[in-house]
Amino acid sequence: MENSSQSDSEPALAPLAKQSTKRGKRPLKQEVESSEYEISNDEAEEIDEESSAEDNQPSTSEMQEECEDLNSTTKTSKRKRASVDTFGPYHFKNDNNTLRVSDITLKRFNRLLKMVNELKVVVTMNRVIKMINEAEHADGYKFQIDKKSVMKCILALQTKGLARVWETTVRSDNVNYQVQILTHGQIKSVDDPEVRKAIQDILDSYCKEGRVFPHGQLRHIKKRAMDDLRGATEFDGKIEDVDEDLTRSRTIKDRFHFFRLQILRNSWKGRNVKEDGETIEDEDETEDTLDDSQADDNEDATLTHDGEAHDDDPEKAMLELFAENPTVPIQKKRSSQYYFGRDSLGYQGKTIRLLITHEIAYHFVHGHADGVTPNTFDLFPPTQAFENWHSRDEFSAHVYYDEESPYRFMPPQPKYEDADRGWFMVQDLLAAMPLSVFVLANYVPTTIDRNELLTYLQDPVKRHLCIGYLPNHIREILMKEKKVHKQLQHALFLLGAMGLLAVGPNPSIKRFPGASSDMFFIAKKTHLYDTSTSNKGYACVNPDVSSGFYVRYEYDFETRTDIILYWHHLRAIVQSTPLSFRMDDIGEQKCATRHKQFSIGVFDRKIVEHDYAPGIEKLFPRVLSDGVAGFDSALFIHLKRHWDLCAIPHNIVSWFISKFRKCSNEMKRIIETRVKSVHKNWNNYTRLSIADVDFMRSSNPLKVEYPVKAVKKLPATLKPKTAPAKTRNVKPKKRKLDSVDIVSSSARISVRCRFSPKERDQLIMIRAVGFFLNPVYRFWLDPTVLRDLMHEFVPESRNKTVQSLMACGVRELVRAHRLAYLQRIVRNLSTFPEMRRLRSELCATPVIPGKSKTEFFKDAFRTAMTLLFVDNNRIPSTSITDVNFRHFLERGRVSVTKEITVSNSVPRRSQKAISYGHIQHCVASNILVSVLIHTKNGVIPDKLIEQVPPAVLQTALQNLRSDGLVSRSRTLEAMAELANKKDATLSYYFRHFFAHRFHSDLIENSGRLMDDVDDQNAPEIVELQGDGPEVVVAAANTFYSDKFNLEMHVDDDILAAFTKIENDQTIKKIRYLESADLHFEKIRVILEKQPIPEGTESIVPEAKNISTVLNYMDKSRTVQDPISLDEFIQNSHFELDRRREIRAVCHVIKATKQVGITLKDLSGKVKIPLDGIKQILKDLEDGRQILSVGVDEERWVRIEYEACWTVILGEKRWCPRPWVSPEGAISLPVVRWIAESVLLLIVGKLGVKLEDVISTYEFAVQPLAIREIIGLLENLECIEIIKKNFKSPKLASPFDPPAGTQLVTYIHPLVDGLEKFSRIFHQVELMPLMTSKTTL
Repeated sequence: MENSSQSDSEPALAPLAKQSTKRGKRPLKQEVESSEYEISNDEAEEIDEESSAEDNQPSTSEMQEECEDLNSTTKTSKRKRASVDTFGPYHFKNDNNTLRVSDITLKRFNRLLKMVNELKVVVTMNRVIKMINEAEHADGYKFQIDKKSVMKCILALQTKGLARVWETTVRSDNVNYQVQILTHGQIKSVDDPEVRKAIQDILDSYCKEGRVFPHGQLRHIKKRAMDDLRGATEFDGKIEDVDEDLTRSRTIKDRFHFFRLQILRNSWKGRNVKEDGETIEDEDETEDTLDDSQADDNEDATLTHDGEAHDDDPEKAMLELFAENPTVPIQKKRSSQYYFGRDSLGYQGKTIRLLITHEIAYHFVHGHADGVTPNTFDLFPPTQAFENWHSRDEFSAHVYYDEESPYRFMPPQPKYEDADRGWFMVQDLLAAMPLSVFVLANYVPTTIDRNELLTYLQDPVKRHLCIGYLPNHIREILMKEKKVHKQLQHALFLLGAMGLLAVGPNPSIKRFPGASSDMFFIAKKTHLYDTSTSNKGYACVNPDVSSGFYVRYEYDFETRTDIILYWHHLRAIVQSTPLSFRMDDIGEQKCATRHKQFSIGVFDRKIVEHDYAPGIEKLFPRVLSDGVAGFDSALFIHLKRHWDLCAIPHNIVSWFISKFRKCSNEMKRIIETRVKSVHKNWNNYTRLSIADVDFMRSSNPLKVEYPVKAVKKLPATLKPKTAPAKTRNVKPKKRKLDSVDIVSSSARISVRCRFSPKERDQLIMIRAVGFFLNPVYRFWLDPTVLRDLMHEFVPESRNKTVQSLMACGVRELVRAHRLAYLQRIVRNLSTFPEMRRLRSELCATPVIPGKSKTEFFKDAFRTAMTLLFVDNNRIPSTSITDVNFRHFLERGRVSVTKEITVSNSVPRRSQKAISYGHIQHCVASNILVSVLIHTKNGVIPDKLIEQVPPAVLQTALQNLRSDGLVSRSRTLEAMAELANKKDATLSYYFRHFFAHRFHSDLIENSGRLMDDVDDQNAPEIVELQGDGPEVVVAAANTFYSDKFNLEMHVDDDILAAFTKIENDQTIKKIRYLESADLHFEKIRVILEKQPIPEGTESIVPEAKNISTVLNYMDKSRTVQDPISLDEFIQNSHFELDRRREIRAVCHVIKATKQVGITLKDLSGKVKIPLDGIKQILKDLEDGRQILSVGVDEERWVRIEYEACWTVILGEKRWCPRPWVSPEGAISLPVVRWIAESVLLLIVGKLGVKLEDVISTYEFAVQPLAIREIIGLLENLECIEIIKKNFKSPKLASPFDPPAGTQLVTYIHPLVDGLEKFSRIFHQVELMPLMTSKTTL
């Protein structure tokens, strides 16, 4: 047999070598030269002899197959029968084929040869089988040939070179299909032009008939008119007749012809070509290998594999809980086919995407002057395959606008000859769309490497390259992805529903069924209605737009500026129209049936369709006009969340955010004149307003619950005047206070927000028992159960309400180490048979007869407390010797180790900054706290906020919110200061950190009394009156000061009351004094001034003390260019040794980069005395060579890293602190608020350690800020910091003696510290936020 042809054709694209083992097919191996004749029996005998000689020892199965009776028809000729009798059954037998020959087989050979001789190329085996079946059916043969028999016949022909089979990949509808092609034996390669032409012809015929390649199903399931589906159109002609000349003006119909031609040229991909991420389907796979039950099981398995949460499956939840490495359950993830969520490349909200698409489409059609070249057709020829387009970089691409904007490389759309300018095809817009705009308006497939995309998107120029310029492997994915075209088409449909665009009629539904071939027209005129004066509603305005109540504004789009003004005007109207209120009394029930009218996949294009007619100026879509700004309410553009800007990743979308804000600020004055009832915060981009659904959700699935604030009723004079509306009985969302809560709420808010460690642990314990019985993280019982158990087991919590206890419990579970503590308790509970029995009992009968679920849980909790904290008799008593205890541990193989903390309880904003991102997070946290403290009347300091990347700002705000430090304003202060009840404000939980247990007016009254006593015009003798705390402070002043003498005048009647009971009858005396009227008001306390000795310092004026505070806290520096180190050393004229020391210190500081180094670490790296290092640091800081920064403690960095640690306020640079106001000044109320809290904490805990003071506040304020406050108090001589060595209280184990000593830093209040602090700060008035008495 001849085998030469295989080696000849192998380098090009070898023919089919292997069939799918799934269907039991055997591979085809040989191919020979072709011949144009039919097979006779004599020739068959010669072939049979060659085949028999090739394999003289057939297997048993092959012999049985050859000896089978052919049972052929009675009309077989004698010549054929003699041949069969002489040579046995005719067969083509080798390693790959066991074909037996009959007269039917010979006829099929002839039909196959006739087929390849006439057609040369037949695409897909399905068509080959269909043609043979039709011919045999015409001859009266009633059986159908299967694919296996056809392949055996073709193999027999292929061994002699009479035919060839190729396997190649054909693309249709942006999907790759792997098909088999039968060709004439003379065709030596799959690259042959005849093969390509045959593929294009078959695809064109399928499109003409409206069928899907390669199976041939009809595209349209619904019955359509015969004219639509079967009528001939001008696009049914031969593909060779299409005029490809792009140099002359073309019509819209020509563009459709070009699209038809391009689809065919994009179809062929070559043999075994497979693109990453594209679906390759085998054309013969027409049946499923799974039955229904197996398919269901497979689907379930797929869902489980994708990470679907099983929150409702207690058994699975318990298995996950008791895993070796338990983790917090994650949220259900969406499909991984596109970059979104945390991997998003800047995908924006709904209306922002419409804004971007409208602006870029307008520029594509009207942004260039007529005749500008090269145009889209010149750069991206619509008649060529995408792979033949030239890839260009930022240097070779044609520049239309010399600026860093999306319009830099974007070519114009050429005008069509038979229509006005304004028409464009979706595919042309996509090819010319800049990549920077595409990622904002469309999902990006994950088949494109993210790192490669970032090389473009992070470059200020490359990001604006058109999609048609990108490398072929990126361009083809974007240009051939159907969902990309569908998403862009849907955005254009929505713009059509707004009257901004229209879609042209489809000239042939069968040939152009996809979204990429739609033609759209962009209008140059439209209008807006100012509906800001509407009454409240959900989606529809009231009164109707047709009533003439609203002002109408006409827009003529002459430039891009008009487009931008239109959208920002619309945004102001949306933000000012009072919609999104749940009200069912104004006829809005229709929203329930129309909420998906404009969703993707169900949009009726007929409502926005327009003919290709000239003279189109304004569009009138067939939609309602009952919504905001006169649009259809079913568009839901009134929802505020659709207008939120996605600011992540910052390095990708920063250009768009800056452009958006700049344009809005420039047009703000014009827009506010066009909106009658404009909302003051419509132009607020800081996103300090916490939305109901944040774009970037926390990875923790535990929903943060916030304590509900009681809203005081406004006086009648302050209530806003609104139109009378019908009221309905609505069940309030806030739980009413019961009798227990009413008693608990009488305590001060600072007490109800302060929780001891015991209370926090008990809250975790209650939730752990709840999770053990019912494995869901939410508290599934009535909240009063938690309160009752807390009051029962922790008596000091009886001043806490349900809201405060629930809020604290949720805040605890948000922290990872506390959640791990809960899981550890649950594991311990599972070891007790009693608890397992209770859980089984609850699962079997959720509510036990005769007992409520509440009582059942309380009993279960009491049982758990008994089991967990009962003494174990198996453990030796404490009186056992250490030796015996060690023997006990060895016998039980038990080791005593230190518990490993799962995670650090200190929030990230208070930890040591180790990277640029961490530093920005800490700086943003300080800025947010400062802004929230100083914000009044809803005014946001944009200049301060702009200096922080929006993504970092969002993350910091989300962390503050999840930690419970930031919440919404729901109290009266929202109306008094913040103006918007949804604006963020510091929560009561944040404020309670700085609340103290002393009298709230202690500082004011003490300072005022001291001023009165020290007044030179005051009398020499001053009587202290009243029972306030200031009287005690002033009286105590006489015990350590020589300025006053203390005198007390006690009435004789009072003394007699104490001496009336004699004979030392103590009990009777106490009972008598309890009921006696002692007349304490008759006791007089008098201060008598003493002459001041000469040389004694007089009282320091208050103004001087305030200036001391300001000078100490002001660590800013003017904005100016720094000088080099060499220049600084030369200008300072240091000695040679000092210069070396300075260079050594600078070298060490520079090595730490942006992190910085502490004084302690610096002293260990340079051989310089500590005092000398301090002086060098002071000189370098004065010379602007280094900067004092830090989060956990003071650190020093080189001046090059000044920008990442500081912000510019006015003409100075500041390290953000809570007391640094957005205007660039020291806020004395904030300094007093924090310093007062720290001082009274030290007074209340004598000898408190420095680290304990810092740990008290580090969750709300960074440790370095507290260190600065403590330094201020020390500078004002209010406290004293003492460092002393003590024996280390830490033990390596309970059985080893303490080792060594440690240096302990603790703080003592000075005897007159409270008096000095009161004298300085008593006239500094606190802000309302710091003294709020509003209850929870």
